Amino acid sequence: MIRTFINEILQARESACTPSKSAQQIKRIKRALQSHNLLDKKCVQMLDTLENTADSPLKIAVIGQFSSGKSTFLNALLGEELLPSGIIPITSKICEISYGRHLSLEILYKNGTSRFQSLGFLEHTDSKDEAITSFKIYAPLEILKKISFFDTPGFNSQNQSDTDTTNTLLNGVDGIIWLSLIDNVGKLSEKEILHTHIKKYSAKSLCVLNQKDRLKDLAEVQMSLEYAKSAFDGVFSRFVAISAKEALVGLKTEDTSLRDHSGIQEVLDFLHNELMPNVSDIKEAKITRELRKGLLAIYCSLRAQEKEIQEYEHAIARYCEGFSKGFFAQFNAMCLKQFDALDSLLDEIALFVFANFKKQEMEFTRRYKVFVFERQKKFFKEILAFSKDEVVSMMEKSSLMRECKKLNFKILTESLDTLPNFAMPAPKAFDDSLNTHLAQLISQAFLKLQVQISAFDTLWHTNFSSAFKSVCVALEYAFLRGIVLFKKDPEKFPLYEPTVQNIRETLNEAFHFEIFSQKLFLQNNLAKEISAFLTFESKNLDLQHLHKAKQELREKIDFVRAEFHSLNPKDKN
Repeated sequence: MIRTFINEILQARESACTPSKSAQQIKRIKRALQSHNLLDKKCVQMLDTLENTADSPLKIAVIGQFSSGKSTFLNALLGEELLPSGIIPITSKICEISYGRHLSLEILYKNGTSRFQSLGFLEHTDSKDEAITSFKIYAPLEILKKISFFDTPGFNSQNQSDTDTTNTLLNGVDGIIWLSLIDNVGKLSEKEILHTHIKKYSAKSLCVLNQKDRLKDLAEVQMSLEYAKSAFDGVFSRFVAISAKEALVGLKTEDTSLRDHSGIQEVLDFLHNELMPNVSDIKEAKITRELRKGLLAIYCSLRAQEKEIQEYEHAIARYCEGFSKGFFAQFNAMCLKQFDALDSLLDEIALFVFANFKKQEMEFTRRYKVFVFERQKKFFKEILAFSKDEVVSMMEKSSLMRECKKLNFKILTESLDTLPNFAMPAPKAFDDSLNTHLAQLISQAFLKLQVQISAFDTLWHTNFSSAFKSVCVALEYAFLRGIVLFKKDPEKFPLYEPTVQNIRETLNEAFHFEIFSQKLFLQNNLAKEISAFLTFESKNLDLQHLHKAKQELREKIDFVRAEFHSLNPKDKN
């Protein structure tokens, strides 16, 4: 007898120390992913979570609509009044009921901390306390060694967050107990919820019709069960009618007949006979599904990275080819357009100035000699006059001035957008000097262009008023000087009478038109200068590292695909 006892202890110890098949599979995949440098933080968290739950009890969620009696049902099922019950939901948080050596309540907070309280805390807690994420009740009950229960906020309560919380829980449980009121079963709202969220758990889900004590007799109970089976066809594996209230009263009063009549034993039989014997299969199927889902996510991520690298590689090729084609042609056209606009404006300014010359008569004296005597003769001559102050004032108020202000050379920087995939970042999985080289290349080209275009704007806009005034001053001086010289000797010095072309030449000098011509119009203009720079630099790009990264990524994709297909799903749903 002692030997048998010792063997049982040793077997139990060996069973406790030996990881399950699922746990071993998780470790193997973790090592394989690590060897291929595919373990990121999210993946490690997923595998650690699976590893921690591989040998953990089953997770059964008790779900139902608002006020369906979930807390009372759980108390009756466990044989202990652990949860307070009432019309108002205790909390919009999930309450997990797990095995523990001592009865206790753990409160988990959003900041990652937790603290323990007595169970009475649940009766007084504020259901709107946003600092709390969930509750955990630990109880020394035998059933909890194999099954952990989750009391959920429920569907269709007054708070939408309750429904959201319950939906989130569904992804991680191993089974469902749906609780519905027997005299209100099969509502449209229930059907929509069940077919949307619960149907995929049909093989391991139980539909419990609560409060059968409210019906007259067994015939009505049976009628409600048949109606539920018809309304929820294909959603649940079993249907049971119970009275959680009778089960709880029978527990308190030790009335075994009342507890038997309550139907709670059928729920326990479902758990013991249909779920518990298949714990390992259910766990293995769930873990396999999660592993395949995780590998599929990695596979999709790698394929996305591969596609991103391919697009990046094509973008570089298009980028290098685009300098002498699209970029040069379009940028050159814009430069010519800006040059033509400037040239036309200067012509209009010359005409504007010429149009403001005024004619007036002025008296002059002509000196001549008769023999040895000097004689003078006065005469009148129509001359051109010019007032710089008047012309400058008229110019500032004219529509021509508004046109001059509209001329914008910075529009040329928009041509950089025509570069194919100009600002395309390097793929996430690819970190090499190529992207840095491209960034530097683009930055240098943009800077060269920006500096020269900024100089154009300065030459035109910033210096416009002073340049125009200097032209007017020069013209006024030329007129006055011409009059002075003509008075001195009308025969030798003619009056200053400039043409439109003379005025335009003065404008060209004041506005540095030669610089604009060289950079926007002549053979070695700005478009050719930038294009030659980009083309020369792009030819020096080294694509070897890019090809190597793509090859390594392809090897990872093949590995993950093989691992995915090696996992044979055993879906017990």
